Formats: sequence, structure tokens, C-alpha cells
Amino acid sequence: MQNKILIIVPIILITNISFLSANEFVELPKITYEKEQNSYIKLIENKLINKGLDISAAKQKVDALFTQDKTLAQIKLNKLFAKYNNHNEILENLSKKALFDQKVDLDNVQYIKSILGAKNFS
Repeated sequence: MQNKILIIVPIILITNISFLSANEFVELPKITYEKEQNSYIKLIENKLINKGLDISAAKQKVDALFTQDKTLAQIKLNKLFAKYNNHNEILENLSKKALFDQKVDLDNVQYIKSILGAKNFS
């Protein structure tokens, strides 16, 4: 009985150690917002393209539009669009800001009020 325990315990320990070390090399998927970036930010780019800018200029202006990281800006845009229904008005305002090289700070409550209109802000 003791011989069986002496053989089984090291086998269990070795398999657990090898399993743990194998997990260190497994790359976990990163959470990205690529799908969302292909929606609101692309819509702003498309509005600029529709206003006559070429694709590279529109992309450059949208990249310079937000004061924070693009991914963080996209998250905040998602929340903004989920909460309010006037999407076209918001997109139009953001595209005008991008067209005239103005920065957008989505942390600024006053700015959000201005693009939504005071009547829509709660």
C-alpha cells in the first residue's frame, strides 16, 4: 500500500507541475474593440469622406480627433451611443470637429451636453 502511494504521489505532482508550466506559454486572447472601431470611428471617417476628404486625410483627422487613446474613446462612444438615440446628430457634430481639427474630450460633461443638446441630457 505504501509503495503505491509513493509511486502515485510523485506522478500527480509531476503532471500538475507540467500542466502549470504549459499554461505559461498559452497565449490568452486579448480583448479588443476592433468590431466597435469599425463602427463609430469608421462612421466618422465615412462622414468626412462624404464631405470630400480623401481616405488618408479622413483617417488622419479622426486619429487626431480624440484627446484620449482611440480604444478608450471608442468605449466612451459606445456608452454615449447606447444611452442616446440621436446618433446622426452626434456623428455629424464629431465629424465637423474632426474636419476643423478640433479636439474632442469625451470626459468633459459640458462638451457632451453641447453635442447632445441640453434637452436630451439627463
